[in-house]
Amino acid sequence: MSGQRISFAGYGAGDDARDVETILRAGAAFRRDGMIVLDDLVDPRVVERARAAIERGHPDYIERDPERSFGLYPGRFTLPLPLRGALADRALLCPPAVRSLLDRLLGDAYVMDSSGVLVSLPEAEDQSWHPDALLFPELPIDRLLPPVAVAFSLPLVRMDEISGSTGFRVGSHVAPDKNVLEFAPVVPVGSALLWDFRVTHRGLANRSNRPRPVAFTVFCRDWWVETAPREAIHYEKLTVARSVAATFDKGMHRIMSRAKVID
Repeated sequence: MSGQRISFAGYGAGDDARDVETILRAGAAFRRDGMIVLDDLVDPRVVERARAAIERGHPDYIERDPERSFGLYPGRFTLPLPLRGALADRALLCPPAVRSLLDRLLGDAYVMDSSGVLVSLPEAEDQSWHPDALLFPELPIDRLLPPVAVAFSLPLVRMDEISGSTGFRVGSHVAPDKNVLEFAPVVPVGSALLWDFRVTHRGLANRSNRPRPVAFTVFCRDWWVETAPREAIHYEKLTVARSVAATFDKGMHRIMSRAKVID
């Protein structure tokens, strides 16, 4: 089925065989479609705490600052925020199921390249269709390669026909766009999206009366890096509080090796 949804309800509760089967199904769907909806991934209360922390600690998050955020479309931009407090909750930042899935998609040497909040304001219109990045945009060779970079998108409010979602041309990472299905999933709070940087997609218009914040993280193979926008001269792709970094196990230290540690 295109636009596969996989439920992670009960993942990590002790049924190892079931967990492995879930990861295998999710990996197969991702490789085929270039994207997947990870349903029931995070406790909605964790998501709500993160949203409240942003609104409380960064009340100006809905105001684009060209020096520290970037975006090519009116009302839509990416804002990097320091990972501390509720924003650094491991269940939100890199859930165990996502780590297991990335092990299969990117190998065991992947890292986090950036993290922030993608903000779509009520006036934000549809984006143009685009991939996030290609290694060889002038040649069709990317369709033959395994994933290099993956986007993990966790909505902090429900994404639907009113608030807007992310539209995908399913399978476009391995096939021409004209041969693929368009799919714009409803994503409730607690569910997430994972997509291949090569898949063609677009953010859809926000037709509600409130912002649509999405926690957004990029994972990639350790030899790849996304170039920061030139216009955002104070843009920090990935910062983490020293107190948070001190709690990382060996695996998280590797994943977060590109992070700038701040007090």
